[in-house]
Amino acid sequence: MDKEEEEDDEVVEEIDVFLSKGLNGMINLIQYPVCSAKRQYAADQRKTARVKPVHKKLELEVVLDVSSPNYDQSKGEQIALNVDGIGGEGMTYESSVMDTQVLTSVAVPHHGKRYVAALVTEGQLHCTPVSEVLQLRPGFKYMDRAEMRALQAAKMKAAESGNSSQDEAEDAKTVSVRFKGAETEAARTARERSYAAYEKRLFAEKWVTASVHSESNSYSERERNRMICKVNPDSFSTFTEMTLPPSQYLANIVP
Repeated sequence: MDKEEEEDDEVVEEIDVFLSKGLNGMINLIQYPVCSAKRQYAADQRKTARVKPVHKKLELEVVLDVSSPNYDQSKGEQIALNVDGIGGEGMTYESSVMDTQVLTSVAVPHHGKRYVAALVTEGQLHCTPVSEVLQLRPGFKYMDRAEMRALQAAKMKAAESGNSSQDEAEDAKTVSVRFKGAETEAARTARERSYAAYEKRLFAEKWVTASVHSESNSYSERERNRMICKVNPDSFSTFTEMTLPPSQYLANIVP
């Protein structure tokens, strides 16, 4: 762009920008990287949700459209049969067909601080920093349950035919005993940072049930209002942030 074009590019509007802290640390951006842009999960399609706040994990159970021409009815019935068997308590698919799907989150490292959630009201732009970026992908835990049922059925069949390994005499085995020495600080730090230790902590954290609200209900409206900065523009001089050098102010809002 040359100088003449830049001068002709007139300013059409100037608005005040505010950094809101009402929901600071509580705004997450949720992405659906494997879903079509046309695929929208309405409030009535999002059945249940649960979170692990410490580890930033989210699971969202959504309803599948079993009447869609793209849905394989026979395959859905077969999956439900493999997972739940003939029937009984604690069924995953109560309708005897796979009519729901669980989406599991994966955190995108170091991307949250790059975005803000913004709300324009009364000619003002109110911004709240995004804490985390979570990508939701289909989870396949139901396949683990189906495999477990198949293994249990195989063991029961083997036991009934008299080929169960429990009926065989066990041979004596040599047992090795090893004494573990004192753990160094470096070894302890490495162990705590290992993926196995992370999985252990993740498994230990309890799931917290979350409520799914539609965009237009009163709770959502109340939460959106918390994104509006309550600062009176006439009292800017009383805030120390307004007197900081630009570099220090930027360091405060973007650690």
